[in-house]
Amino acid sequence: MANVYYGKIDAKNEFVELENYAGITLSSGTSYLMQFQGCATIQLASSQPSIVDGQAPGFVLQNNQIFQWTPNGTDKMWIKTWGAVTYLNLATLGG
Repeated sequence: MANVYYGKIDAKNEFVELENYAGITLSSGTSYLMQFQGCATIQLASSQPSIVDGQAPGFVLQNNQIFQWTPNGTDKMWIKTWGAVTYLNLATLGG
């Protein structure tokens, strides 16, 4: 496992696109392990999701849940944070 990114994600007002926000490039077809320290909603989409009446579409991840994601080259990962400081730990899966 190789660390790709660790940093603060501050996206309380709107969804931000992971690669642009973090200044990284993820490879299509490569599996990544991801962990939010804090609370965040993620949405996979080709364009920025909308927040309607304070509700954000997607999956809510809280307090150190680890998940795997493999970019498909089309959809981007959009992130919206909630509450206090949220950090993201991102690493490649495997050696």
